[in-house]
Amino acid sequence: MHNWYDNSFAVPCKQLCQRWSTSADNDLDQFDSSDLTSMAPLQVVECLGLLVEDPPLSLIKIQKMNELYKLNVTKNSEFKFRWLRLCIKAQWKEAIPKVLEFINEQGRMRLVRTLYRDLYGWEDARPTAIDNFKKHRGEMHHILETMLSTDLKLG
Repeated sequence: MHNWYDNSFAVPCKQLCQRWSTSADNDLDQFDSSDLTSMAPLQVVECLGLLVEDPPLSLIKIQKMNELYKLNVTKNSEFKFRWLRLCIKAQWKEAIPKVLEFINEQGRMRLVRTLYRDLYGWEDARPTAIDNFKKHRGEMHHILETMLSTDLKLG
């Protein structure tokens, strides 16, 4: 078991994030599907989390990441959560249905609330997020429903 703060464990994900952040849109052939498959799950979580904290990646980079890493179909909710946040930041309209599907099947307040806030912050996605919330609010735990109602400025 690796200690997360052990450099040999943290460095590869930081390096991959740096490469994605600094590469040009026309220089994406340097990436390979093995970039993530060679990492431990915690490293993938950290890498995607670091990318969420960085300025938004271009839509071209996001689409290339999906092509290589197949993140749209991952079953790991921690991977998917961070991936969907990256898609929202890049304003990839094709990801909106995937975000809503994840929100509607996910019960974890931290994940659901963050994604709703991200969608609300994207003006083009805001009406869809509000409509989805109104449609599914009765299925939510009361506390989550109340908090989201506030987050989405619904009263």
